[in-house]
Amino acid sequence: MGDSLEALIGATYLDKGYQYCEQYILDVLIAQYMDMESIKEQESNYKGRLIEFCQQHRKGITFEVAEEKRNKHNSFFVIHAIIEDELVGVGKDFSKKIATQMAAEDAYFKLVAPKAKS
Repeated sequence: MGDSLEALIGATYLDKGYQYCEQYILDVLIAQYMDMESIKEQESNYKGRLIEFCQQHRKGITFEVAEEKRNKHNSFFVIHAIIEDELVGVGKDFSKKIATQMAAEDAYFKLVAPKAKS
């Protein structure tokens, strides 16, 4: 399927040019299957939102590496989100940045929007 899609896009580009091809992809391939407005509105920076929440409520927040496992090829991180010396969120991933975001998301939904996560 991926090869067929690539061939379709390539043929459209060669036949009609870049601008037409771009508009075709947006209108025919993407717009019918994705609601771009709802994607734009989706929250994804939970760390920033959690930090804002803590600043508004004058609470200290830290993100600490609770565990780091390494082998020859990669590392695995467990990150804790700590507010006022209380563990409120945990994130786990092979990327420290993603694990931190996951810990922030966990804490965000526990403290700021506990009923929002489905």
